[in-house]
Amino acid sequence: METNPFRAQRAVQNEDQSDPPLPHDAPLSAEGWFGVIRTHIVTRVVGRNWWVRAPLLVILLWLLRGYAADPMYSSIFDGINLGFHEAGMPPFRGWEAVS
Repeated sequence: METNPFRAQRAVQNEDQSDPPLPHDAPLSAEGWFGVIRTHIVTRVVGRNWWVRAPLLVILLWLLRGYAADPMYSSIFDGINLGFHEAGMPPFRGWEAVS
């Protein structure tokens, strides 16, 4: 039972909108795996609002343009990447003696 009222209401609204399974055993079409994945994406987004995802797509395309144009380009993700890199140092410090 869901205790969060917002999630419970959303679950009731979306009971019939479960994600279709990815057809792992389906025979590959002429398009190959790209066609299988594209079919999965298309069946998943039917009836959903595209404009909700549009700003994120624009931001990611802007970052891609920056990385493609200049190898020394730096974005907010570089700081996040550095944080994860440095956070991984202490747990794996003992591995340098193994390799």
